[in-house]
Amino acid sequence: MALLLKELGQEKLRGGFHVEQGDAAREILAHAGPTDLIAMATHGRGGFKRWVLGSVAEKVIHAARGPVLVYKTMAQGLRGRSP
Repeated sequence: MALLLKELGQEKLRGGFHVEQGDAAREILAHAGPTDLIAMATHGRGGFKRWVLGSVAEKVIHAARGPVLVYKTMAQGLRGRSP
């Protein structure tokens, strides 16, 4: 994280992170302002699991006052593929 923040500083951008407990979507939205970019990874759950467990990313996308970048990590994207 320190390396990312250092790189952001070189581009005159600011970054940070918070560690909180509680409802994930609610906490993310509470700390984000209207001009903040929210970047978050997703598990990529679908179907029944998503319906039962909900989707933090989906809740954030629909309620955010600013831009949201949602991405699937490479390890998750490669799951199930043979080498």
